[in-house]
Amino acid sequence: MSMLFFDIDGTIVCEDGTIPKSTSEAIRALQKLGHRCIINTGRPLADIYPPLSDIPWDSYICACGQDIFWEGQHIFRQGFEPDVCEKIIEMAKKCRGGLYYESPNGVAIDNWFNIRNSEIDAAVRRFNKRGIPVRPLAQSPELHMEKFCFFYDENSDEKAFLDFIYPYCTVIKRDPSFYELPPAGCSKASGIQFLCERLHILPRDCYAFGDSQNDAAMLRCVGHPVVMQHAPEEVRRLAEWVAPSPQHDGIYLAAQKLGLLSAQT
Repeated sequence: MSMLFFDIDGTIVCEDGTIPKSTSEAIRALQKLGHRCIINTGRPLADIYPPLSDIPWDSYICACGQDIFWEGQHIFRQGFEPDVCEKIIEMAKKCRGGLYYESPNGVAIDNWFNIRNSEIDAAVRRFNKRGIPVRPLAQSPELHMEKFCFFYDENSDEKAFLDFIYPYCTVIKRDPSFYELPPAGCSKASGIQFLCERLHILPRDCYAFGDSQNDAAMLRCVGHPVVMQHAPEEVRRLAEWVAPSPQHDGIYLAAQKLGLLSAQT
């Protein structure tokens, strides 16, 4: 039995939001052979829904290691204290950036300066497509904050915000104008370490599949990192094997290449 950790966007899910049939079939085949298949994502739990949730995953690690489920049981949750949230919000506004807020039960956005960012826009569209409006934080008092995303443009004071945020957050740069900000010490790797310790499994015996900067810690954590071919060069350098993109059957081909679909594994 092996533990396999999968990123979502660009790894399981294609750019158009679909999951290739070969990917779903590969996950089910892996599970029939006794492997444990686990989502390990920066997305909050609220952003996991069909068809992704129709696959019978053994576990979910959400929000960069902060929300962990094992076999349907919730076993770990972290998040920011309210006073820290207030400081981060105040500083983001002072630095003329925007914030996208993520929690297990929903998301919110404060785009005070009308900044456009493709990743943030895509996340908002996913909720709007499901009929869930993404409102400013003041209109979403029920949210328990797990992660911030800071997005900015040429008019923002990126350096001042980063100088302020480092003591509070793990800083993950996603593109030239977007940072993912879970609490300090939290990452996809910390989620793997928590689950491995609980199950008495060594990370060096595990597999991880990813394609972006927020997968780097996860890929370094395991013994068998697999990176999709469209990933940035610095992420591809972490790979034991570079797989085709999901729309070209990358997950199935990777599992086959690594011998995971063999009954002898």
